Amino acid sequence: SSYATFKFVVLGGQFLSTSDVYESYSNFGFDGERKKIIRFIYEQDIHNVIFVTGDVHFSEISVLRKKGKPDIIDISSSPLNSSPNTNAINQKNTLRVPGSVIMQRNFAEVSITGSYKNRKVTVTYYDVNGKELYKYEFKAWYPERK
Repeated sequence: SSYATFKFVVLGGQFLSTSDVYESYSNFGFDGERKKIIRFIYEQDIHNVIFVTGDVHFSEISVLRKKGKPDIIDISSSPLNSSPNTNAINQKNTLRVPGSVIMQRNFAEVSITGSYKNRKVTVTYYDVNGKELYKYEFKAWYPERK
């Protein structure tokens, strides 16, 4: 059991995306593993889990919200040097945060701020020249300690 406010898991391919194309856990036969991990997070009541992913040649944020369960976040950041996927907006990811798709070369900065019980994660995407493209914040949820 961890007392860390946020729990980061870093993977090569997207974890939450429901799209059935490219490198995601819901594709290529890994959906069973994806479901097991999500079920484990819910059963163990692990809060503020954030997956940091990429390898799809575009960026987006996905959030899995289920009533009575902790939110699970996926921050995808890709690509910085390779060609971007300019068709990403047409991929059907039902968990995508509206407006979060970036289809150009970019990188993301993840920062954690705030005092205990007021922490938040801010994800800021930048183009290759450092110009801000998109920003999104997640406020931590604090369960009662047992």
